[in-house]
Amino acid sequence: GTYSHVVLDGIMHADVEPFYPFTASNSFLGILSISALNKLCLYTGLGGAGIYYLVQYKLNNNNKTTKPDAQ
Repeated sequence: GTYSHVVLDGIMHADVEPFYPFTASNSFLGILSISALNKLCLYTGLGGAGIYYLVQYKLNNNNKTTKPDAQ
């Protein structure tokens, strides 16, 4: 999480130095517009949430079908 945060901040903020102490340059700055960066974060977050809930749904359904019936 830390490294992705540094990369995303490097794209957005001019004062971030993602490769410090090796260099003070920021080669990530301006790769994407702020609007495109916000959309990227939003869509990947929604996609991740969708995958998470899909996996949870599948796991819950598998647990229900594999439990033996109590008699």
